[in-house]
Amino acid sequence: MGFWSRLKKAEDPLLKMMLDKYRLNLLSIPREKASVGDLYVQEANSPYVSTPGSISNFLEPVFEIPQVVNGEIMAFVSGTTSRDASGKAGMDFLEGFLNALGPAAVGSKVRASYESSSKNKIVFTFENPTRDYVDPGLLGRKLIDHSLMSQHALIAEGRKYYIVTGVARSSAISVISEGNTKQILDLDAQVMKLANISGDISVQKNQTGQVTFKGGKSLAFGVELYELKFINGGEGRGKFRMDIQENPLVARGEVEEGQTVPIFGPEEDVAISIQDK
Repeated sequence: MGFWSRLKKAEDPLLKMMLDKYRLNLLSIPREKASVGDLYVQEANSPYVSTPGSISNFLEPVFEIPQVVNGEIMAFVSGTTSRDASGKAGMDFLEGFLNALGPAAVGSKVRASYESSSKNKIVFTFENPTRDYVDPGLLGRKLIDHSLMSQHALIAEGRKYYIVTGVARSSAISVISEGNTKQILDLDAQVMKLANISGDISVQKNQTGQVTFKGGKSLAFGVELYELKFINGGEGRGKFRMDIQENPLVARGEVEEGQTVPIFGPEEDVAISIQDK
């Protein structure tokens, strides 16, 4: 369950920008509580990973995350429109974004309105997205003379560790409907009425027909990851190595209500999906 298919990267300017320029792993369910310094743990020879926790809770001696740069404008992403994000994956994302942005179910109602017009398709763009990040070189330097806690319950031989060095956020998403003009006008009016019921979300439509949903929360829609490896040098000595991820990671998450909730998306997708606890 992802936002876009990796196979469509060359066809989609927004996806290509986020994967190639910023090397993001996209969240299929946007999150408010995603932070630089989060650490994912993946079981050895298993498709499962843990929910993220701060790297400070995994290292010894006491470790402090280097200064994080907050709010860098992602100029290349802002205003860039997806080629076509309609269909289940696109609707999943829109629903999740609006549900996280406002009260529960507002996204589900908006989705139902869009899905009621089967002949139309929708495309997305993020409004004024920002990036929180840490200098990977500084992080690597700070890791000198630190090691994984050998007695930590989540530390075990063969497990993999992924650290978040950047988080892409936006408090607004714009949707453009394409199709029959009259149907679009009726649809946009219905969607705006539904969303405006919520005091947490403002909805505006410009002259080009772009409908923008904006809330008071800045939601994470993608993260930058390095695989963190500890190379044991013997005699109590060793060092960390940060491996650059050439492709979005592939793994799956915990089982909820009999179904597996994806963390890092299936092979054909570029998204990871995790809900706030």
